[in-house]
Amino acid sequence: MTFISVSTIKKVRKDKVSNVPAKLTVRRRGMAYITKAVMAAPGDQTIDVQIDEVLRQVRVQTGAGLTYQLGGGVGHTFYVNSAVAKLMMRDIPAQDEAIIVELSKAADGWWYGYL
Repeated sequence: MTFISVSTIKKVRKDKVSNVPAKLTVRRRGMAYITKAVMAAPGDQTIDVQIDEVLRQVRVQTGAGLTYQLGGGVGHTFYVNSAVAKLMMRDIPAQDEAIIVELSKAADGWWYGYL
């Protein structure tokens, strides 16, 4: 048996394009995060999230000077207040801790998805 240090193991990527689809995840306690695909440009530091309560639709946009600060290890995490989290989780079973919304980009530059 041969052991090697985990610090020598590196992920090999064949291309720079991420295969992870655009998603928004919101947890019951208000922690939210987006996948890298949603980022408009590398280094975006803020995000805006809007909800249409009637259509149960959400739209997301990243950029500069928007509503929420992005943070976390890779800069894709933000927090929404409990009222927003509760609204988004309204139709989700109580045992589910998070809602995952698949997003698609529209011509207006926003990412849209249904709750």
